[in-house]
Parts: sequence; C-alpha cells; structure tokens
Amino acid sequence: MKTVYINWLYICMILCVSTLYIGCSDDDEVNGGQPRIRFVRMTDPASSDSLLVASYQSNMVAIMGENLDKTVEVWFNDKKAGLLPTFVTNTSILTTIPAELPEVITDQLKLIFDNGDSLMYDFSIEISEPVLRNMMSEYVSAGDTARIRGQYFYGPLKVDFSGGATGEVININEENTVIDVIVPEGAEKGPITIESSFGVGESGFWFRDDRNIIMGSEETDFNGWWGGQSFIEEKDPVIENINGNFVRLDQAIGAWGWIELYTGEGGTIEQATSNIPKDAFNSPSSYSLKFEVYPISDMSGAQLRMYIGNAEGLDAARQKNYYIWAPNFNVTDKWQTVSIPFNEFMLNNGNPVYNEMGYQVSFYFTGPVPSYLNFGMDNVRVVPNKE
Repeated sequence: MKTVYINWLYICMILCVSTLYIGCSDDDEVNGGQPRIRFVRMTDPASSDSLLVASYQSNMVAIMGENLDKTVEVWFNDKKAGLLPTFVTNTSILTTIPAELPEVITDQLKLIFDNGDSLMYDFSIEISEPVLRNMMSEYVSAGDTARIRGQYFYGPLKVDFSGGATGEVININEENTVIDVIVPEGAEKGPITIESSFGVGESGFWFRDDRNIIMGSEETDFNGWWGGQSFIEEKDPVIENINGNFVRLDQAIGAWGWIELYTGEGGTIEQATSNIPKDAFNSPSSYSLKFEVYPISDMSGAQLRMYIGNAEGLDAARQKNYYIWAPNFNVTDKWQTVSIPFNEFMLNNGNPVYNEMGYQVSFYFTGPVPSYLNFGMDNVRVVPNKE
C-alpha cells in the first residue's frame, strides 16, 4: 500500500499561497469566474511536483485550480469525501480519498458547489491491497477462530499462514476491517498473508510469536525469583493453555494490596530478560511489549506495575520507575493479545541501558482501587512491530 505522510506545515503553505493568489487575481477573473480543476497532486512535500491521475484510498490529495472556494462537497466515484471549510480556498482543496470500496466506478472526481452546480474531473481510485494491523489473539489453536483487524478486507479473501496452510474465512464485517478465520492444521509461527482481488498484504506481526520471550512460565529453576512462581500452572479447568504453562490468578486484592506476579533479580529471571534484543533499546519505537491475557471477570481498577531495569536496589527502583498496565478489555472466553509501545514502557522505566546479561524485573499488582484478579497470562515478549 502506498502511504502518504501528512506534513501539516506544508498544508498550511499550500493554503497561504492559495490565499495570496486570490489577492493577486481579484481584479481579473480567472476562467470567467467559472470553477476549474488544473491538476491533483500529493500533499507530501517530497512528492508535491508529482501530478496525479489516480491515487489510493485514504490518501490526502490537493485539488488545484481556480474559483474553487464555493465547493461544498467532493466525491470520488460514488463515495463522498470529508471536507473542512478551512481546507477550501479559491485555488485549492485538501481532502482525503474515502477508504470505502466504491460500488459504482466512474473514474471521476466530482465537485459540488453551493449553487448546486458541479464539476467533473477524470481521476481514478486504485484499490489497496489488504492491510493487517493486529489480531485479537496472536495465539490461537488449530480449529479455533482467529480474528484479524486491518483495512481493505474485500472478499473473496485467501488467508495463508506461515507453513503454507490456508485458513477458512467465515466472516468479514461490513466495514471490511475485521475478518474471522478458522486456523488450519499445519499453521506455523510467522507472518500471515491475506490475498484479495486487489493484491496481497502481509502482517508485520507474527502468528504464535515466540521471539524474545521474557516470561514464558516454563522455568523449573526459580533461582533469583522473589515471587510469582506459585501462580504458574500447567492446566486449568477454566482456561485452556495456548503455549505450555501459564500464569493463573484467581484472588481479590484490596486497596494498596500487593501481589508479586513476576519479580526477581539474577538467576533465571535475568537469563530470560537477556532475550530482549539490543535493537529494542536503540530503537524502542520500533518494538512492542506483548503478552496474552485470558480475562475471566472484570478487572476494572486493577493496576499491574511493570518494572524492568538494572538499577542498584530492586525494591527501591521498582517503586520509583514502572509502567502501569490498567486492563481495559471486555471479558471474553478467549485469549487476547495486549500490546504496549516499548518506547512508552522504556520511558516509564527510566530508559534503562542495554545489558546483554539481562535485567531485574518486577511485575506486581497494587493500587488505590480494590479489584478481583481472575485471569490467565502468558508469553510476555519484546518483539519488532514489523518483521
């Protein structure tokens, strides 16, 4: 998919130049005062000299011409574009091409003016290939339903998992932004591809991502642990495991109570956290901290304080620096993937420096609101946002 990065300073420059042009041409009516489109171009400064005869959905474009200030509607094919009065001048209109798939293709741009007149201009919309944003859960067993979120999911669709297995698409929502697919036998860890009539899109995320796991609950040696090992379970009557052992909590916590979920320094905790790649510290905005959660009951008010670092004195450090994860998802009978921008996580942890030996860790529940913690958790990992 072609992506346009909007430069608002450049947009302001376009509008200012347009305003100056109006002032210079008040005395001689251009084109007899009739609206006219000269050309359409990108709003990206790096591409502003590229004139367009077609563009992708969701791209912002500048419509350039004369006597355009009375425009009240902009249409691409049979889809109406959003229009802000501040982005309409006598010589330019800034608008975003609708993301919806047109039902009637005219290959024309249409302007409608306040007097009811209209102006047509030849302009085609190039339909985007599927874009995969995320999954409800990146861990789904064969035979179960996976939900994938994104854009441009125009059926019919073919969903291929790493390993070559093809899933069965059982639902596409009306907005073409969510699909449900049955995970096939033979689906392996790695990216997912979705093919439509308009192209092929590949996920930046991995299905069943097991890279850089820092809390997988598979330890048998708890050297260095301060707490959390008592919550590790191999199986549970309510929650089906998705990747071996997992953390299982089922208890109340009062205001400013304290539950150690995963805490320690040295030993196997330090060894596990050494899996965080050096590049995640150099380019934290390119990474996310992810994990799966299976919520049994509402966890409103709960706060999981998450510290990773290498300061002297774990107890003091973890009470000073931490990222707060406040659960805000709906209660379901499914695992869900939580994704935290790693740059935000790092900032709240005092931006610790890379250490190939690993780090201190403290994930603990505390906070001012009593809550009931009834959930499963697994696969805490730090992974790149794109493959």
